[in-house]
Amino acid sequence: MYVNDNAGNSSIMKSRLRRLEYFKWFACHSADWFSEVAASDTRHSYMAGLYGFNVAPKGRDGGIDDRTVEVFYGQRPFEGVKELVAQEDGLPSLRRRLLIERGASLTYQRGDNGAVIVTLAPAITENFRPQESTIVLEFMADPSPLRAPPWLVVPPRIERHWRCLMSYLQCTSIDGDPTLGDRIRLGWLRWTKPLIIEEKLITPRWRTFTVQIIAWVLTVGLSGTVLFGLQWLFRDALK
Repeated sequence: MYVNDNAGNSSIMKSRLRRLEYFKWFACHSADWFSEVAASDTRHSYMAGLYGFNVAPKGRDGGIDDRTVEVFYGQRPFEGVKELVAQEDGLPSLRRRLLIERGASLTYQRGDNGAVIVTLAPAITENFRPQESTIVLEFMADPSPLRAPPWLVVPPRIERHWRCLMSYLQCTSIDGDPTLGDRIRLGWLRWTKPLIIEEKLITPRWRTFTVQIIAWVLTVGLSGTVLFGLQWLFRDALK
């Protein structure tokens, strides 16, 4: 019996194309949305004054990547240092160099199937940086939340991502002033989200912790059960 799968395949393709349209819509409106939410954040103007602030709907590298939206605080020199460097004749020479800090960033990357990966990168300096290089904030198999309902100016998901970006910036910047809420939010992200450490994707800590607890319970529980069973079987001999 012949079954026509064309209808099913067509539906799958339409679903993928719809996801692409969601992201395209988001990219077109991202600059306005993030400008709006940034303007409503009282801490943004100070940090933007330090680093500069940009929303790049097609990526910061030339604005040619239709699959990327980047929201980022830029770079800034924060200190000058003196150091000795070797010259061609082997004699040391005194050189003055500026130390640079890079601000935090929020990146949306669309995949071939229309799914979107949302990541956070911390503020870093040459000598001061967190253990992770990236927090995988969200994997959106359905990117429709990146579109705003007609009655809202900015999608709620965008506002949520913005709060994560600001907390990450405040907690990792050398001139940040994190609140207790910022520290709790970042701790929660580090506990519940996948991290990239030394270019390796690390399983969320809560999962690792849960597996360890389950393994401990099973091991200790099984040992206790076996011991109880042995004691019951040989109860007469132990009297």
